[in-house]
Amino acid sequence: MGTRRSVRASAFALIIAGCIDLKQPDALRSSADAGSTDVSTSVGAIDAAQDVSGRDLMVDGPPDGPPDGPSPCVASGRLPGWYVSPTGSAQGDGSWDRPWDLRTALAHPAAVKPGDTVWLRGGTYPGSFTSRLNGTVDKPIVVRGFPGERATIDGGSAGAWTLVVSGRWTWFWGFELTSSAIPRTAPTVGGYVARASGIQNVGPSTGTRLINLDLHDVSHLIEADTDADGWEIYGNLFHDYGFDDPQDSRGAGLSTKNRATNALKRIEENILFRSFSYGIFLYTTIPGTIDNHLLAGNIVFDISVLSRWSAAGALSIHIGAGGTVARNHEIVDNVTYTRPTFAARDRLGWSGGIAALTMRGNYFSGPTALELISMGPVTITDNVFHGRLVGFTAADFPSNTYHATRPTGGKAFVRPNRYDPERAHVAVFNWDRRDTIDLDVQGVLSPGDRYALRDVQNLAGPPVASGTYGGGPLVVPMGSASITPPGGQVPVSVTHTDKEFGAFLLLRGASACPL
Repeated sequence: MGTRRSVRASAFALIIAGCIDLKQPDALRSSADAGSTDVSTSVGAIDAAQDVSGRDLMVDGPPDGPPDGPSPCVASGRLPGWYVSPTGSAQGDGSWDRPWDLRTALAHPAAVKPGDTVWLRGGTYPGSFTSRLNGTVDKPIVVRGFPGERATIDGGSAGAWTLVVSGRWTWFWGFELTSSAIPRTAPTVGGYVARASGIQNVGPSTGTRLINLDLHDVSHLIEADTDADGWEIYGNLFHDYGFDDPQDSRGAGLSTKNRATNALKRIEENILFRSFSYGIFLYTTIPGTIDNHLLAGNIVFDISVLSRWSAAGALSIHIGAGGTVARNHEIVDNVTYTRPTFAARDRLGWSGGIAALTMRGNYFSGPTALELISMGPVTITDNVFHGRLVGFTAADFPSNTYHATRPTGGKAFVRPNRYDPERAHVAVFNWDRRDTIDLDVQGVLSPGDRYALRDVQNLAGPPVASGTYGGGPLVVPMGSASITPPGGQVPVSVTHTDKEFGAFLLLRGASACPL
């Protein structure tokens, strides 16, 4: 484990800390769809200020986009804000020379004001932490990994949540959360494993944002309940989470609830992969607490592949409530992939049904493409479904593309990052199983840009393609067998996806500098 963690730290420092752009916060509020071209490639992003119906979502809301600052490819020097270090202390003053420890900084020292940035210096912060920071709607407090350094919060074997959010209007951005514990199997049915979980809200935590984090190897991923009003979960890497017990796969994935009276909860542009149990999991048993979600631009694959019980009930995207209708959900431009030998599926409306649903531009592929229990009204258009349909037929929603058997050709999706203009997520369906594909990156790279394309299944390995962009498509090799293995005692052999599917991080400029 020690060797693997040091490799991770060096390889991910620039990937996760990301670019600090000179654009003002509002500069990235609107991102137009750049259209689509043919392996074929679609390049686009959801407008941050509107939902798919064009309704304003963030009137008088907080700013979007990166704060001021330099690129991480060179030494950043001292940036405005407060400083935290693994060697800091409660007796520090939050300065560069006398940083706080993390627990002190998250307790909201009197010196920290709305609009401030709290920088996490590189290194490991062991333990579980609670944030009581409180910004305001127009001046959030930002807790962010320092550029070019790798800040890691390691929850270890405590069995608690690594980060508990109990304050309002705070953004957590560009650092790693994990557990270095060894066990991945609970000793008893329904029991728990000695391994920390990820992020949970406790009490009102309005306006929280989780941005470009790397959260992995924890028991439960995220739990954001109805007090997590107006949360945005954007651009993160979520992987290798969960555990087994002696008869079932365990570990909640990205689990949220929301009231009809709450602001829209936004789950956008994340990559979720290699879990024991669920992917995006919207579930409740309490009526009226599973409403108002936007799921946009997420890439979800290899759900439940870490479990010895992976054939039982695996779900890539799930929206369903015990006996109550789930209402007002928008599912736009997401990609899900399940290997032919696994059983994960997308399931909407389990138990009580789903109403006021809009689905558009999604690409779902697996043995079962979609299971739907509709209570209406439901709008499902311009999607691609590859696999079995449950609860509806193609004739029910004819304005989609359906494949009962394996498609031919290919499709690629390139998703720019609203907060880091030097980062994009990529998903590739290579149905002809070619050794390489041509990836159209117009609108993301310009001639002369330095770039690196990294396989998310092997982030600690070398880029699959890198150099100076000369124009035209990138030639991307498919079918790698190399992975960065999950941590701890995983009960199954873990392999890379077949060459028919891959997911990648595309980094340009300073973020693509040599590691």
